[in-house]
Amino acid sequence: ARRADLLGSPASATLLFAAELEDARDRLRDALRDDPQNFEAHVLMARTLRPLLETDAARRAAEAALRLRPADPDALWEAILLDVHRFELAQGDAYDVDFSGTRTLGPVATVRYVESMSPEQHAALEKIRSDISALAAGLPPSRAAHARAFLQRLEGRYEDALASCEAALAEDPHLFEALRLRASILAALRRPEALAAHRVLSSVLPEDPFLLLTLADLEDSLPAGMLAIDRAERLFSSPDLARYHRATLLLRFDRPREAAAIARALTRENPLYGPNWEVLHVAGYLLGDWEEADAALVSWGEQGGQLQPIWWSVAGSRHAEMGRFGEAVEAFARAVEMAPGFAVCRWGLGRSRILNGEVARGVEDLFDAVAAGNLDDRARRALEAQRATMEKSVKKLKTPREQAKFAEGIAFLLRMSLAEDAPPERTEQYGASIATLHNLAFALYEKAGAWKDALRLIPTASLPGVDRPWMPDYRIARIEAAQGRAAQAAQALRAARDRGMESLGAVRGHPAFAAFLKSPEHAELEKEFAEPR
Repeated sequence: ARRADLLGSPASATLLFAAELEDARDRLRDALRDDPQNFEAHVLMARTLRPLLETDAARRAAEAALRLRPADPDALWEAILLDVHRFELAQGDAYDVDFSGTRTLGPVATVRYVESMSPEQHAALEKIRSDISALAAGLPPSRAAHARAFLQRLEGRYEDALASCEAALAEDPHLFEALRLRASILAALRRPEALAAHRVLSSVLPEDPFLLLTLADLEDSLPAGMLAIDRAERLFSSPDLARYHRATLLLRFDRPREAAAIARALTRENPLYGPNWEVLHVAGYLLGDWEEADAALVSWGEQGGQLQPIWWSVAGSRHAEMGRFGEAVEAFARAVEMAPGFAVCRWGLGRSRILNGEVARGVEDLFDAVAAGNLDDRARRALEAQRATMEKSVKKLKTPREQAKFAEGIAFLLRMSLAEDAPPERTEQYGASIATLHNLAFALYEKAGAWKDALRLIPTASLPGVDRPWMPDYRIARIEAAQGRAAQAAQALRAARDRGMESLGAVRGHPAFAAFLKSPEHAELEKEFAEPR
């Protein structure tokens, strides 16, 4: 059939996804050369070009379809989706990153972002709201409910969006786009249900490679994820996208050495694709090969990374880790400028400012980060009630040791505000915030030369989802080396190697190890790390 219900029919999705998108694009170009007035070909062309990221050409196709049929819901929907794509690009890829390679704006983060948008971004979102509302008014009930769900998800109203999806599916249980949207919402809310939903979708469309890649990101075991990627790889004309997802899956299941091998091959074969460099940077960081990680970070930035807040946030973290606090402040300030509503960027900026001696402004940024984070209203009110007192006391913080005590005090306040019967997810959120504060206090004690206090905090200073099992031993080695205790530093680094540290790049790049690098213990360690494990 020439015509397919683009919003609802599994057959229409199969038409595009079972074929190669590049082949579909070429066939549609031939069709439009033969008949420039072919409305269905223009709509299908817009839908084909979107996942190929040929946004300008997709917009021209949607506009051509609207000139032919100004009120057609499928053409209007394609135009709306292109506006949404432009809106999401304006967010600057400011996402929470979990080293799986996937980025999701969860409900809290989305709402915080919407609250902090510029007037231009508010205007763009208002246009999307108006267009979707106008479109929904002329659609059947099932598709109108799906359109509402799409808008609610964009605004961060995930539970409302989920309810709208359920309403759409109650009207039409086979509405494919509602099934897909419901699955993506569940991925941000309840991962086990999302996995079940994506398995159902995959059974409906077993030849959709993009759906298989999403399924791989959700699978709760490495073999199951690899099986989904294997199936997807057979459906692509080029294996590069599947290999990229294979590397990110290996990172998620703590296999950075294998991920790095894939990423190195990808960067050699396609050095212009920024995400390949991102994976190599993460893998190098996890392995302790910070020289390779930093080189990959530079290449990632050159291939578009510098347009993303996440790149500046990562760059800020690397500067801070190496003791370059002024450069860290500059990098995190760029990230906050691009994504003012994201807690991770503000937290990094506050931490770097404090370590750079800008204590008052740093503490202000830390409070702003807490306000933008995932704390519940009760904890946020408790912190705000103490804010004036704490900011006043900041003026008395003259030394890094006093500043570290202050950071520990905020962590204590957070711990005290957590009820004994708090749900596990809230306990996890508070635990992450407390660990981050202890990490800041550790860095301040290290800067002050308060070695005993720094060592005391190492067990609780590891950042969840960021620090690796070898990090505590590496930090112990750093403190020992700073005191001129080369033998003890070497012993701690051997323990770090036993826990997964595969390179001394993290040692060669840090000023605390300057004297250690000239010691015989370091020369012996270089030989040991060069030997295959």
